[in-house]
Amino acid sequence: MGRVAKNGVALDVLDQIEAQIAIRRQFTVRELTEVVAASEETVRCHLQKLREKQAVRICGKSGSELVYSAFDKQKLVELDAESRKTARGASWTAMRMLRRFTPEDVMVAVSDAQPQLTVSDISSYCETLRKIGYLRQTTKARNGQSAAYVLVKNTGPLPPEKRRVAAVFDPNEDRYVWASGGAV
Repeated sequence: MGRVAKNGVALDVLDQIEAQIAIRRQFTVRELTEVVAASEETVRCHLQKLREKQAVRICGKSGSELVYSAFDKQKLVELDAESRKTARGASWTAMRMLRRFTPEDVMVAVSDAQPQLTVSDISSYCETLRKIGYLRQTTKARNGQSAAYVLVKNTGPLPPEKRRVAAVFDPNEDRYVWASGGAV
């Protein structure tokens, strides 16, 4: 059995909550509850204590849920700026500004800031975004012409990114039963 804090909550649960906070830019109570062995009430209570210590702050809302961060506002701005300076970040910014575009249009928009970026890289990113519902293809690629797209899901300035995550698949249940980050 783990150590117990004064309020009766196991310290290892509180350590899990704080470890998750440390690796996330932003988070909600629901997101933390999904990845740690704690109730929503326990997570909410611990976050309140961290807020009182000014270790965590509310930084916005996602629907009806409060969004928290352990970073101060200036650090979040710096992290966001770094993310937008990447090839994906520059491409995403161009897509948000253009709304309707081809990979060549995006290439022209980002060529000064990202000279190493190729039309092939942008096309691949567009296809990834199309598959997950952020872009809709308006014309197919043909005769040497690239496909054209329209942005249909603009979630903000930070670029959606493809990640490889650790997951556990149970063939007995024919489903994923755990994934890092809590999304199953």
